[in-house]
Amino acid sequence: MRKPLVLASLLALAAFAAPADAAPFSYADAKGDMPVAGVDIVSVTYATLGTTSTSKVRGRTVKTYTPTQLVVTLELADAPVEAPGVRYKVEAEVEGCGSFSVSYAPNTVYANLLGPASLFLGCGGADPVGGEGQVIFPKFAKEGSKLVWTASLKLLPKNVRAGAVFKAHNATVDLVEPVVGVQGSEETGGPALVDTATSPATWKLG
Repeated sequence: MRKPLVLASLLALAAFAAPADAAPFSYADAKGDMPVAGVDIVSVTYATLGTTSTSKVRGRTVKTYTPTQLVVTLELADAPVEAPGVRYKVEAEVEGCGSFSVSYAPNTVYANLLGPASLFLGCGGADPVGGEGQVIFPKFAKEGSKLVWTASLKLLPKNVRAGAVFKAHNATVDLVEPVVGVQGSEETGGPALVDTATSPATWKLG
């Protein structure tokens, strides 16, 4: 009757194991549903970059992955439209924090001063008047038809690091005022005027 002992040993080893890497999360929208490919959302992907360490546990090699950066990618059917007044946005709710969003609004007055890409968080701010929300400026890149935001987890509040749960996913292309690039149809209670993609799934950063 050695089988129970073997099974118990395997379960004990599994309890020590950590994932070698973090599985990305993606959701998609129908390609070709917009007349202009540069405002046609194809997919959104959340992923992380990090480090992997190895250790020995009861004679076996165990890999442990530690995320260090959050990467959000918005893929379009073609390169983004660079006209002022067009905003690309990916947003979600993070448990324990509230709103999370990354956006790209090119060639506005604000963008020409501070950059066209930003990340908004509903927590972690230090302003007692303006509330807990904060805006940071992550690394941003255009890679053909993809918009990529990369943020160091050190810049994010503790409840938006490893273990954070993202839900209520929504991606939009909207028409906004061309000065700051913030106020659009969504902010006035309406739907995005160009394209949208949504997902009810949850994703755990880790």
